[in-house]
Order: sequence, then C-alpha cells, then structure tokens
Amino acid sequence: KRQVNPLCRRRQVPLQLSPSPHPDCAHDKRVGDGLGLDPRVGETKARLRRWRDCLDGAVAMYAKHASELSSDTKGRLALVMPELDDWVSEGAWIGAPAVGGAVRGEAARLSAIADLVRTAREKVADGSARELHAARQCVTVGIAELQGLETLACSACKERDVAARALRRALTARTGLEEELARARAAGNKRRAALVAKAEGALYSAESDIFSAEDLRRRADERLRQLHDEEAPTVLRAADKALIECEARLSAWAALVRAEYARLADGVSVSLDVQPGPSTLTQPDAPAGSDRFGAMLLHWTVAKRRCEEAKVRCEAFRRHGLESAMAPRGEAARLAELADACASEGLAVEVQALVLPVEEREEATAACDRALGCLQRELGFQAARLNTNCKMVAAHLKLARKLAATEAKKLAAERGIATKTEAGGPGESKREIALAALCERAAAERAQLDESARFIDRRAEELCAETVAGVASAVCEPLTALVRWYGRLFTARAPAAAKVAAAATTTTPSPPVTLSPPPPPLDMGQGLEGAGPQREDALEPGSRPNSGAASGDAEPSISEVASDNEVASEVASEVASEGSGRSGSPLDPFSDSASDAASDAASDPAS
Repeated sequence: KRQVNPLCRRRQVPLQLSPSPHPDCAHDKRVGDGLGLDPRVGETKARLRRWRDCLDGAVAMYAKHASELSSDTKGRLALVMPELDDWVSEGAWIGAPAVGGAVRGEAARLSAIADLVRTAREKVADGSARELHAARQCVTVGIAELQGLETLACSACKERDVAARALRRALTARTGLEEELARARAAGNKRRAALVAKAEGALYSAESDIFSAEDLRRRADERLRQLHDEEAPTVLRAADKALIECEARLSAWAALVRAEYARLADGVSVSLDVQPGPSTLTQPDAPAGSDRFGAMLLHWTVAKRRCEEAKVRCEAFRRHGLESAMAPRGEAARLAELADACASEGLAVEVQALVLPVEEREEATAACDRALGCLQRELGFQAARLNTNCKMVAAHLKLARKLAATEAKKLAAERGIATKTEAGGPGESKREIALAALCERAAAERAQLDESARFIDRRAEELCAETVAGVASAVCEPLTALVRWYGRLFTARAPAAAKVAAAATTTTPSPPVTLSPPPPPLDMGQGLEGAGPQREDALEPGSRPNSGAASGDAEPSISEVASDNEVASEVASEVASEGSGRSGSPLDPFSDSASDAASDAASDPAS
C-alpha cells in the first residue's frame, strides 16, 4: 500500500453546531407580519414576554442569593467569629473573665444573626419560587394562547395565498382555453367538432379549478374573519386575565418579602437588645513559680493564632460578603424591571418599595466596613503584641536553662574543691578563681532572670486588665461596635433601625493607647528586632488595610497575616533605646537570636 505522509493529511476540523434560536424568535420568524389581527395581540404578547423574563430573573436572583449562603463552606458570606468563641471556650483566654464572657456573648450574637439571615434568605427564595413561579405559569398560558392564535392566523393566511395562486393559474388557463375554443370553431368542417369538444372539456375543467380556488379562498377569508372578530377578543380577554392573576401573585410575593424582611429586622433587634447575663467563665488555676511561664507561652501562642484567624475572616467577609449582605446583587435593577412591567401604579409602588435606597444602603455598608477595618486593625496589633510576648517568654525560658547549667557547673566546682581539701592536698588557686567567676556569673544571670520575670508578669497583668491597655480595648470594644453596625444592615428596612443606629453610634472603640515601657536595666534589643507592634491611627472612612497587597480575590493566609505582623517594630525600637547602653553584653537575657529562642522553647518540656 502507498505510504501516506502524515504531514499531508487533511486536518479534521470539529463540527461546530450553531446555537438553536430562541423559541420566541423562531415563532416570530415563522409567523411573520401582516396577519391581519388586532394590533393589541402583538402588544400583549410582547408585554407578557417581558413579564416572563422579569419573573425568571427575579426567581434566579433570590435562589442564587440563598444558595450561595447555604453552600458557603469557607465562611466568607456570613460574619461569624467562631475563632473568638473558641479562644474563650478552650481555656486559653488571657484577659479578665468579665471581658471573656462579653466576647463570647458578642460571638454568640453574630452566630444568631447569621442563622436569622440564612433562614430569611431561604424563606424569601422559597416564596419567590412559589409565588413568582405561579405568576410565570399565568403568563406562560397567556403567551401560549396568543401564539396559538397567531399560528392559526398564519395557517389561514398561507391557505389564502395558496388559493390565490391556484386561482391565478386557473384564470390564466381559462383564458388560453377560450382562445383555443375560438380557433377550434374557426377550423375546417372535418375537424371542427372534435376540436370544439376537446376545447369545451378543457374549459369545463378550468372552470371547475376556478370554482375550487375561489371556494378555498373564501373559506380562508372566512377563517381569518372568524379569528379576527371572534377568537381574537376571547384570547385577548384570557391574556388580560393572565396579567391580572400575575399581578395578584406579584402583590402576594411583595407582601411575603416585606414580611420576611420585617421578621428578620425584628429578630436582629431582639438579638441586639438581649443583655448577656453574668459571666460564668472560669479559668483554670495558673501554675505557680517558674512553671507559669510555660503556661503563658502556650496561652499567648493560642491567643495569637486566634487573633490572626479572626483577622483573616474579617478580611474575607469584607471582600466577598459585605456587598451582598443587605440585598442580592442586582436587586434594584430586577425590581425596577418588575415595577415598570406593572400596569397598576399601586403595585408598581409596592414593588419599588422593596428596594433599599441607595444612599441608606451605602451609608450602612460603609459604616460596617469601617467597623470591620477597626476590628481587623486591633486584631493584627494584638497578634503582633502577643508574638512579641511569646518571643520574650521563649528567651526567658532559655535564660533559665542557661542559669541552671551555670548552677550545675558551680556545684561541680565546689564539690571538686571540697574533695581536694578533705584529702589534705593543697588548694588550687585556678579552681577557686574559676569558682568565683561561676558564682559571679550565676548571680548576674539570676538577677537578669528575676528582672525579665517581673517584666513578663507586668505584660501579663496589662493583658488581663479591664482598662484600655488590656484585651477589652483590643478585642471586646471593637467587636461590640461591629456587631451593632452589622445588625443595622438588616434592621435598615424596619423602624427599629433608629434605635440600633443610636446604639452603634454610642459604642465606639477606645483610642490608641501607649504601652508601658520595659524596665531600663534590661537590654531587649537583640533577638526582638521587628517583633514589636506599632499602632496605626484610626482608619479613614472607606479605607481597607492591606488593600494594596492583594489585587485579586485570593484570601490572605495565616502565614501572610503573620508576615503582616512585622509592623511591630516600634516596640522593639523602644526596647532597644532603653537598653542601648548594654547591647551586646554577655549577660543579656535576650541576646540570642529569635530562631534559637523559638527552637529551645519548642524543645523545652515546660513549654
């Protein structure tokens, strides 16, 4: 067989099927124009089709709005703070018990509001699917009646055209046969009779064809007259009835949506008005002595992780869920289309009233965005502060192990000198000098260890305090303000919005505070560079932290949030300025690198 060059083979192009035309376009193209029907038939058909498209868009919009929230596995569309609730519940809370109970209460409020919002969206979606689907069925019946009338009229017009063409052919044939009959009569005597008989027979057949064509055209004209005079008014009355039923269904749907929004607003108002009971938060007894530093390291590490996770959740909600929290995307345009399609002005006003005013929506969204930014900033600052504290505790534990090793060396040196003395041998001056150096070194390390312990205890007291320097100002107060502003998103369509707005206005986060400086005798500059937090000014309206770092929709991870905590360089600079006179001292408790401290802290059983 002849070998075929594979490069010369014809490239097979996949068959591309053209998309099927829309059923409406196919029907209009099939029936065409000039049917001789009432012009109201075409106008009513276009109006019903517009109703059908508007209803389909509204049903799809509310169904998508509910399904997005129900299938939100990443927690980006609902504002919940399970990390803060877990932080309080798992026994790692570092603040005062009263503040921990308040944080747990606000997290419970957010969960309750999220459940109310999810239920309301599902009910609105179900009601829209039920009522608007029934309205669409009425519209579909009206469209089918009108299109059926047009199809019958199109068939009658085609029959009339066929009859007209047949009549023209028969008339033309009769004219020719009449001429042939005249020629036959003028022919010779021998063939005249036969030709005349033949021409008369053909002429009779042509007359029969003319009669049949005229009868067919008459029946087609009669059918068109019947469609225009009798069936068209009946179909128009049925279409008007379908429009009336559709508007009645739409009115019932508007009442259902209003009721659900009012029920949601009332439920959110009740959740915001409920005052939490006395705090029942019980914290386990902290270990005493040097063991308390291992517990501090564990609790502060958990707290830092919870703050970072909550910060990431705030950013995810600001990006994905805040815009569609109050209403579905495109709700104003969809409801405006429905209102324009309504024949009744009262129903149009009723449907248009469901649209939240743009100014009010933008104001509530911007206020909630500012509250989210404030909480996000405070959580980031708190995470950076806890990161600094963890490094301090890790360095303290390493210094404690270093002191224990020095004490062991000193004890071994004392035993060696005592053994030589009991044996009656002469004392060795080198060993005594080494012992004296070890004693001096141990005393200096013990003093530094005590000083660092006092500094860490003071940091722990600041975190536990209920004043502006504790966790209350860093987490509780911004969270409370956020819950109030978030609740206003759903109470904006009810009279209770004024009370919620007043409560949100009076609840504001505390101003930035200055932490207490570290004690002067210690040098904490080495090993803590870039670990101290730096508090920013209050966020401007509409500003978002880390907006320039992420241009897409990718959510920041925990590692990215931890890298953002490097803004904590001011505390390190303050610490370094206090201890700059003793930097590089061999007795500095925090002179080792952060990586060595972290590795030693991980290997320490107490931590």
